[in-house]
Amino acid sequence: MEELKQKYSQFQIELIEQFVRSGFPREFGEVVAGQLHSEKVLYRMKQYLRQAEPTSMEEVADELLSVMAEVNNWKEKKVNEYYNGRLNELLQYGLEDDDGNETEKL
Repeated sequence: MEELKQKYSQFQIELIEQFVRSGFPREFGEVVAGQLHSEKVLYRMKQYLRQAEPTSMEEVADELLSVMAEVNNWKEKKVNEYYNGRLNELLQYGLEDDDGNETEKL
C-alpha cells in the first residue's frame, strides 16, 4: 500500500513540475494536483499541459472541471450498472423467504 502512495505522489510531483515548466505558479499546480485522485487523471492533465499549451489558469481550470465531471459520470455509470444487474437478478430469480425458499418472480 505504501508503494502505491509513493507512486501516486510521484505522479502528483510530475504534474506540479509540468505546471512550473508551463509557466504557471507552483501553488496552482499543487491545488490542481490535489483535486485529481488517480494516476490516470494526473497523467491526463500532464498530457493536456504538454499538448494544448494553455496560456491561462482559466483554461486549465476549465479542463480540470471537465476531467472531474467525466470521472464523476464514469463512477455514476458504474454504480448504475451494478444496481441494474442486481435488479435483473431479482427479476430473473425472484426473492427468497426466510427459509431459503424461492418466492414468486416479479
